[in-house]
Amino acid sequence: MQCRNEEQCHNAGVRRRLSQIAQRAGAGATRLLRSDPIAAPSEAAPEPADDAPTRAGCGLDARIATRGPRAAAVFAASGRDTGRLGSATTVVVGDSPDLLARLPAGVAGVSLPELDPTASVPAFDAGTVNPVGWKPVHDARPATLPAGADAAAEVAALRRAHHVEDWTGPHADPAVRAGELAAAAAAGAVVLVAPADPGLESHLGGELYGLMTDAGRITGADSHQRELLSVAMRRAALRRHSLSARARQVLSAAGVDGSGPPLVSVLVPTRRPDQLPNVVDSIRRQTYPRLEVVLALHGDDFESAAVEAQMDRLNHPARAVHIAADRVFGEVLNAGLAASEGELIAEFDDDDIYGPEHLWDLVLALEYSGAALVGKASEYVYLAGADRTVRRFVGLGERYIDPERYGIAGPTVLVARETLEAIGGWRPIGLGADRTLTQDVGAHGGKVYRTHGSGFVLMRHGTGHTWETDELYFLEQAQDERDGCDLRFAGVI
Repeated sequence: MQCRNEEQCHNAGVRRRLSQIAQRAGAGATRLLRSDPIAAPSEAAPEPADDAPTRAGCGLDARIATRGPRAAAVFAASGRDTGRLGSATTVVVGDSPDLLARLPAGVAGVSLPELDPTASVPAFDAGTVNPVGWKPVHDARPATLPAGADAAAEVAALRRAHHVEDWTGPHADPAVRAGELAAAAAAGAVVLVAPADPGLESHLGGELYGLMTDAGRITGADSHQRELLSVAMRRAALRRHSLSARARQVLSAAGVDGSGPPLVSVLVPTRRPDQLPNVVDSIRRQTYPRLEVVLALHGDDFESAAVEAQMDRLNHPARAVHIAADRVFGEVLNAGLAASEGELIAEFDDDDIYGPEHLWDLVLALEYSGAALVGKASEYVYLAGADRTVRRFVGLGERYIDPERYGIAGPTVLVARETLEAIGGWRPIGLGADRTLTQDVGAHGGKVYRTHGSGFVLMRHGTGHTWETDELYFLEQAQDERDGCDLRFAGVI
């Protein structure tokens, strides 16, 4: 198409750039079909554009070849012929050491029996097995998970049940059984394993197995508790048993550089020295293993010694940049971006509360959704004046949104550096810089995805907020509430 003016040419160029970014990210991964029932947006969410980025697939499995039926089964969901060595192959996974003899120069061999038992579990493609479209509505009774269950085909039934009971007992192949259970959890089902099977624990991993065998917590869960269980199980399954997770596990065992998850730069724009300890505490709690911190210090009220003392408390690389007080919020964020090095860029507010799994939630959502930008809604809000924790927007997570109509909390945004560079970063404006970022991504063909709201609490204490509004606004929207600052209610602890 021939551009009619300079703005149209620019917009078309940005769309092409975002498409190229998504294609590279999804290389070697199965395309997420819009007709897939797991990936379908909820009723209020718009259909993604045909030329929008499909998903941030791992691409790592393209570097892995297999020898033996068990190794092939581990990566079968990739849809690739892993039995052949390609030019990009760096690691061959075999059922036994003898199958790894006489590998080409520069290609490492990894024997499944020598790895953690989770490596033998067939991995699922997070692009087709994921919680997209999950809703809290459910039946009162449990369902039974049959042997050979296909999470992708049976997702509606699995999610609809209060929980899914796996009563099959000892399985002829615990690795296959673990794969079925992990896939069901990744799709959003709450899974109960009974009776407990210690042989299954080594294949599922202690975290997921512990969640699935907590019978009292599962069977007695009300709707809200059930949702928190679903979030915890899907997170554990996606983090341990997706194709990208399995590829990283294998490549790491082979000693391949760059096999870890992407580096996340956490930008902290702040003009309040007294809030630095709070945000440092939030970042210190994060379980995500690869991150750096950029403190974007806005104004002249920061003492160097105090800033250095807070950075010394961090267990990740950190740096501070000073921005003049007359600069607006978007410029502060862009200054932080310029000082960062991560592949992915996250934003943290200085006074909000973040659960330890917050960054993992965003990174996983970016992968399985295929969106250009992900984040959470400010579902949970603590109102200091009323001393209440309220919840809004129940059931409106895990879906693609139209950023012109629906929002994402700015302090929860995660976006690829390349995407930010393609659209020119944040607009140099004050109020609304975060909202216009999501709108700019959407306007240039990138999908925007809102994951669950658990693990983030928006704090309203009456002063110093970029967005000023009174507590009545939030109280009128409340669909559930608790006394005090209830972090367990909000999924922070």
